[in-house]
Amino acid sequence: MKNINLSVRFLLIVSLSILFLIACSNDRIVYSYVVVKPTVEDSMVNEWRPVMRVTYRVRENSVISEVAGLLDEYEDCSIKNMNNWQCQYEDGTGKNTFGFNDGRYWQAPGWGSDVRHVSRWEYNVIRCKWFQHDNGRVVGIASCLKTYI
Repeated sequence: MKNINLSVRFLLIVSLSILFLIACSNDRIVYSYVVVKPTVEDSMVNEWRPVMRVTYRVRENSVISEVAGLLDEYEDCSIKNMNNWQCQYEDGTGKNTFGFNDGRYWQAPGWGSDVRHVSRWEYNVIRCKWFQHDNGRVVGIASCLKTYI
């Protein structure tokens, strides 16, 4: 009987240790959610249309962005922590800066009034409205619920 109790205790300790490691993992990933103004015909569905989720892997001195499997690494970065950092890069439009401030995405220069970065919650609410428009009410709601599972 003592061996069973020791086995149960050992199993419990190992399970709790694994859960602790998973919960406290150092996944330094943040997301940005992009929406755009829809065409005039589609604007009756919603004022915004969901476009993409951008994944940012924050490292010690650099940030890697991923959009639809395409990766870009930014090395000119100032990183305080996962929710407070900024990176700079140059392209054909000049010098650009982007990052997160208190967990909210920002970018300079911006993309104008037809493109916004929104919270995950707002992005999913917008997606749900489009799921219902594109697939009908029942299938749209089912598709919407899958995004939260």
